[in-house]
Amino acid sequence: MKVVAEEPWAWMLFSERDGALFLSVLCGSVGLYSINFQLNEIETGSFTANDRSAVEALARDVSHHPSRYTRRHIADFTDLTGMKEAVSIWRSQHAGA
Repeated sequence: MKVVAEEPWAWMLFSERDGALFLSVLCGSVGLYSINFQLNEIETGSFTANDRSAVEALARDVSHHPSRYTRRHIADFTDLTGMKEAVSIWRSQHAGA
């Protein structure tokens, strides 16, 4: 698992070695929570074609309409193999950026 891109306090995009992409979006206002899911084929293609702007648009949609994505939510996302290490590496490389 590897962090590919991030908008702090909004979303984080992850990639697995096999090319699978996962998005974690911060939602809520008073109580914060995240919606974490694997991008489908169309979303992955859109990211590949449009780079960051496609992820930003998708993250906005998730943030404004989280209920649309709850069935795709991966409950134990932060416990996936390599997740904590990926975030730690990303944070150390982008500290102060």
